[in-house]
Amino acid sequence: MNRMRKLFIFLLLINVVFIASAQASISVQVPTVVSIGEQFNLTFKIEGDKVKDFNWPGSNDFDINWGPQTGTSSQTTIINGKVSKSVSTSYTYVLMAKTEGVFTLPACSAKVKGNSISSQPITIKVVKGSVPNSASSSSGDVSGEDLFMRLQVDKRKVVLGEPITATLKLYSRVSIAGFEDVKFPSFDGFWSQAIYNPTNVEFQRESIGEEVYEVAILRTYKLIPQKIGDLVIDPAEMVCQVQVRNRSASTGNPFDSFFQNDYNIIRKRVRTKSVTLSVEDLPKPQPSSYCGGVGKFSMAVQLSRDSVRMHDAASLIVKIKGEGNLNLLEAPKIKFPPEFEVYDVKSSDENGMRVFEYPFIARHYGNYSLGPVEFSYYDIESKSYKTLSSTSLSLVVEKGADSDISSTTNVVISNGGKDVKNLGVDIRYIAVNTSKLKPIGKHFVFSLTFFVLLTIILLVAIIVFSVVKITRKEQEDIVGARKRGASKLAKKKLSIAESYLKQGLSGAFYEELHKALLGFVADKYTLEASDLDKESIYNLLEKEGVSKEMASEYISLIDACEYARYAPDNQDQQMNMHYQKALDVISALGKKQKNGSENKLVSFLAFLLLCVPSLKAQDWGSACDKYADGNYAEAYAIWHSIEDSGNVSPELYYNLGCASYKCSNIAEAVLYFERALKLDPSYSDARHNLEFVSQFLQDRVDSVPEFFFVSWIKSARNIFGSDVWAAISLVMFAVLLFGICGLLLFDGKKPKIISFVISILAFLLLLWSFFCSVSLKNVSEDESHAVVMSAVSVVRSSPDDKSGVDLFILHEGTKSHILEEVGEWYKIELSDGRQGWAPKSDLEVI
Repeated sequence: MNRMRKLFIFLLLINVVFIASAQASISVQVPTVVSIGEQFNLTFKIEGDKVKDFNWPGSNDFDINWGPQTGTSSQTTIINGKVSKSVSTSYTYVLMAKTEGVFTLPACSAKVKGNSISSQPITIKVVKGSVPNSASSSSGDVSGEDLFMRLQVDKRKVVLGEPITATLKLYSRVSIAGFEDVKFPSFDGFWSQAIYNPTNVEFQRESIGEEVYEVAILRTYKLIPQKIGDLVIDPAEMVCQVQVRNRSASTGNPFDSFFQNDYNIIRKRVRTKSVTLSVEDLPKPQPSSYCGGVGKFSMAVQLSRDSVRMHDAASLIVKIKGEGNLNLLEAPKIKFPPEFEVYDVKSSDENGMRVFEYPFIARHYGNYSLGPVEFSYYDIESKSYKTLSSTSLSLVVEKGADSDISSTTNVVISNGGKDVKNLGVDIRYIAVNTSKLKPIGKHFVFSLTFFVLLTIILLVAIIVFSVVKITRKEQEDIVGARKRGASKLAKKKLSIAESYLKQGLSGAFYEELHKALLGFVADKYTLEASDLDKESIYNLLEKEGVSKEMASEYISLIDACEYARYAPDNQDQQMNMHYQKALDVISALGKKQKNGSENKLVSFLAFLLLCVPSLKAQDWGSACDKYADGNYAEAYAIWHSIEDSGNVSPELYYNLGCASYKCSNIAEAVLYFERALKLDPSYSDARHNLEFVSQFLQDRVDSVPEFFFVSWIKSARNIFGSDVWAAISLVMFAVLLFGICGLLLFDGKKPKIISFVISILAFLLLLWSFFCSVSLKNVSEDESHAVVMSAVSVVRSSPDDKSGVDLFILHEGTKSHILEEVGEWYKIELSDGRQGWAPKSDLEVI
């Protein structure tokens, strides 16, 4: 048992082997800058065990005051049961510089485990100035030449998006005990990233002229300008705790310096100067595949898989590396086959590369070719745009398991047809028909025409109600009916008399003529038979305003009839004369009582219709023809001139949006499609085109979900435009009034119920249509939304370029909500709730 234990321990010790953790090498430690007469250490450190035959020939440019001093150190580590040991040997010389200049120290050589190794030659700069004094000044103060801070940039004139390296350095010739109240620059107008941020401040020697300083790099930044013009980097500042010697009188006691503290700590504030950089805009025009890159890049494109099954996910991966603004690169635009369902692009940084992943799902089997992918950037060296293009990638999409009929139990018989495939996608065509333009801000609701039509509807309802009321009252009035039918009845009797006249029956003729004359007076003036004597008739006619001549003629006709009835020798000529006179007199007396003041509204209504503005767009057809011929810029210019005249319409804004898109101006396309929908939210073509062009926007802003009831109300409201809803409200007002008239005029229970229901429905629809019209009018007049028109807009935390910080960056075409206006700045809010201040010049109100 003891023998087995001893064997186990022996095997365990065999596995514990000391392995050199690094290959044999020589490192050199020496200051790079020294002054004449300064003594400094030169140390050669050799990593490795069993160093032999070390040799350094020395240098004639430096005096060797001492050395070499040899030292050895070792370190043992145990990781996961494995033991490793490292051994190093150091050789230290004390040298002194003799003359000014730049000198090279020769290399040393040695053997480690029998292998010869050597160091690299080292260059040292020797200056006349004094070295930094660790004891500092005894004056109790520190001058600006002994302690200062600088912000150094590698270039001061750049183009938009060109990376800049800024280094913040502290120069010291005193002893620094610590730091406090550190304030670094905010870099307004730049995208910034600290690429070197040490936790411990380390000093290295540098020379400025003939002076030697201990220099520490506090921060190193990568800056990318986001605006053009002169950008100012504000100063950095900090407080240094400096150790200075006390100025105390000597007591002659040699132990004072041992028991007393000879140093004090004072605080010295140091501050950099402002740095101004000149930023120029990038050349125009830019390639369509430009993705915001400035520098020098290379691109690699690959598929996550060369073959997939239907409905399986895969990705197209674009990797871009190089020198430049990698962090701000945008994803290249890639056109996928219409059978692919493409998802949002994912971006990441991997080992100094910008990686864009395009996830997709193939919904149809077949052989597909993806690409080529194009990526354009601005090359700083050649001052021109460069375009990188990949080769086309082949992808095989196989039938999925669920698409194999033989492998399924639920078989669906197909007629062998195929799905309709999209060969391409584009915006919808322009509005060709001439648009009805109207002045900006003018709406039908609350206009003069609206109120005139409202008044006419009310008057017509009152007139109809009055006429029906009067007619029904007249129908119930027997006396009135008798008066109104007097002329008709008299003419009926005259027609009978006319028949007797034609037959030559004089007696019967005058009998009927006499009845007609007396009956007309009796009916017209409601006389009894006892009052039908000639004197009473004459006086009554005069009283009713009939002229004496006509009254006398009427009485003479009655006399003639009475005379002819008893003297039937009258000739036909007299019968004709008496008949004609009776007809004329009765007609004259009947017309005298008629009211000829009929209201004629037709001409007035026609006048109102002529007053409704109907403007015709100038050269509309010419602009449509130019658009159809591909002259989009000329078509845009014609439509824009119509807009400048102050007359607009949804169709005009829609066509301007289409022309802007065809001219590759996405921001203006978004602006005009938004304006078209602002005038007419039901414009489906404008909404489709807006959704189409929005896929080319660089910013993706998530919207805060809206309460479902509010969304439902808005959807119902947006079925028609404001003017259509206003016209519907007028119709509902007319229906309401006529329903009320029916409720007041009808006697039956059922008609009254129907009239009541119609009135209630008309009233509700009147309220809804009027609300929709006014609401849409307010929406069209609302100026609280804007579109970013500049290529890049930096949104800040305050409405100025000095205070505050950069919050985020917006690109052209992004829509925002204007909350407040201060000077030349708008306070905006994105749909996801983020807020900030943007310059007015970067935005245009919808």
